[in-house]
Amino acid sequence: MRSIARLTLATVVTGIAAACGGEGTGPSWPELPPGFVSIQYDLIEEAHTTQISGITDRRRVVLRTEQEWEAFWNEFVANVSPAPERPAIDFATQMVLVATMGSRNTGGYAIAVEGVFEGPDNLLVRVLESSPGSSCVTPQVLTAPATAVSFARSELAVEFEDAAIVHECN
Repeated sequence: MRSIARLTLATVVTGIAAACGGEGTGPSWPELPPGFVSIQYDLIEEAHTTQISGITDRRRVVLRTEQEWEAFWNEFVANVSPAPERPAIDFATQMVLVATMGSRNTGGYAIAVEGVFEGPDNLLVRVLESSPGSSCVTPQVLTAPATAVSFARSELAVEFEDAAIVHECN
């Protein structure tokens, strides 16, 4: 069960994004290297619906064990009371990718996995960080956006490719 504070802040952030023109135009990603194909991944909703994660630094992390997932989850929900139950992940067949932005002084920030691609020797994960423009009205509250996705387990090395966009408000 989510706390009222989480739902309220998520609603405020969503409302601000809509007032600022929604998602806007995404980044122009470079062409994928030869041999890379898109693979299906699932957003772990419980790890994406809050802007107030307890993770205050910028991270790109691959989690391949239950112990790593538990440690991440405990840090992620450190600012939420009561803490939601950790989503079940079958690490025999799945793995988790985590992307965090670190602490921000206002609302209006977001982070998302835009794609996961498998190549001959590695996986490529595209992560998009969104920030409010200087004309945006944002809530004056500390935020720490984070997201996590799961997909079929792989032992390939993982490379993260980042892009950032700024949403200008009207």
